[in-house]
Amino acid sequence: MDKQVAEQIIRSFVGATMNVYRSLTNTELVPGGIEKAPSLLFKTSGVVILLSFSGAFAGRTILATSEKMMEFIHECIMDEKPTQDDLLVTANEFGNMVIGHAVTDINNRFRGSNVRPTPPSSYIGENLTFFNFKMSAYNVVFKSRHGDLKLNVALEEGAK
Repeated sequence: MDKQVAEQIIRSFVGATMNVYRSLTNTELVPGGIEKAPSLLFKTSGVVILLSFSGAFAGRTILATSEKMMEFIHECIMDEKPTQDDLLVTANEFGNMVIGHAVTDINNRFRGSNVRPTPPSSYIGENLTFFNFKMSAYNVVFKSRHGDLKLNVALEEGAK
């Protein structure tokens, strides 16, 4: 994939993550720089949201954060303490909103690309490892007063 195209796709996910977080919590996420992932493996603990997309550009995005930060997001939306199941539902909804915003931006930037999201999947656990097979992956770490949020965007190498 062309480096400039990949950067624009990643920036779509960065912007979507920041915008959705701000709209749900009325607080800001501060992004770090975009870094090429040093390994095919992405390791994390806490709440993880998997988001996939296909079309002219295909790949997978992981959003990962602590249970504490997902509790904060849930409390902003629902004004109540969450159960563990609530955290997964909130994570799915957060992820669904992020990928919806990102895919809309990608399709607006690249007319005719017909990029479509798949439904998100969410997990809670320790020492989770994901493998980016035949994908080029990039990481961005966001900082907030409620914790860090990691974004891993993996783009299929064979995509246009």
